Amino acid sequence: VEIAIIYGASFYVKLVSLKMLIRIKKRMNTILNNTT
Repeated sequence: VEIAIIYGASFYVKLVSLKMLIRIKKRMNTILNNTT
């Protein structure tokens, strides 16, 4: 049971970090587009 919880938590963290990275990339792209 503990192993399943650890796997689920790590998967959730990966998912959240991936969404954060995508959001940061989009924000960076908009900033670059505005400056040019």
